[in-house]
Amino acid sequence: MKTVVNYYMPGCSNAPDGIHCVEACLKMILKFFWPNESYSWEDLEIMTAKPKGKASSLIPALPTLLARNVEIKIIEGWDLDRLVVEGDRYIAEVRGLESVEWAFHDSSYPPFCASLVLRPPLLEHLERRSADIGDIKSLLRAGYILSTCVDWAVIEGVPGMSWHGLVIKGFSDEEGCCYVHDPGLPAEFNRAIPFRVFAKAWLAPNDLIAFRKAHA
Repeated sequence: MKTVVNYYMPGCSNAPDGIHCVEACLKMILKFFWPNESYSWEDLEIMTAKPKGKASSLIPALPTLLARNVEIKIIEGWDLDRLVVEGDRYIAEVRGLESVEWAFHDSSYPPFCASLVLRPPLLEHLERRSADIGDIKSLLRAGYILSTCVDWAVIEGVPGMSWHGLVIKGFSDEEGCCYVHDPGLPAEFNRAIPFRVFAKAWLAPNDLIAFRKAHA
C-alpha cells in the first residue's frame, strides 16, 4: 500500500478580491485534466453559478465535469434534505451563526446546491456520511484528486473563522501530512498540512469531492 502520493498539477491563485478560492480550485482541477484549455474568471463563475460578490461551491460545476467523462465521488456529511428546507437556520445550528455570515451572505445558494446533489445526475455519486483522513488517503491512492473546504483561520493559527476551498493533491504517512494547493491569498502550492491540523480545520460535518478521469 502506498504511503506517499503526490500528483503533479498546475496551481492557480485566488482572484485579487479574495473570494474566488472555489473558482481557483475548479480551474486547477480543469487544468489537471485538460492542461491546454484556458478559463477566465467569468467562465468559472458561470460554471459555479457564483452569486455576484459572494462565496460559491463546486457543486453546480459537477454536471459539466461528469459530461466530460470525469468520475466524481461526493462524500457529504451535511443533512442535505434539511439544508434544502431550512437553509441558514440549519447551517447556524451545525456550524454557528458566524459560518452563515462568513460563508454565504446569500441564503438561497446553499439550498440550491444541496438540491442539485439530491437529484440526477449527482445523486448517484453521493455518499451520505462525513469524510475522514482515511478517505483522503484511499481516494488519492485510487487516482483521484480532491477538493473540500476548511477553516483557513485554523490552518493559519489565527483568531476567527474563514471558509476556504482548496485542492488536496497528495499525502505522506511518513511526514504525517496532506499536500494541498491553497489558492490563498496568498497562494501556496504543494503546501504540507499536518493531518492533525487538517482534521481540526475541516469544516464538520466533513465533506469531500473526488475527481478522476474515467477510463475510455
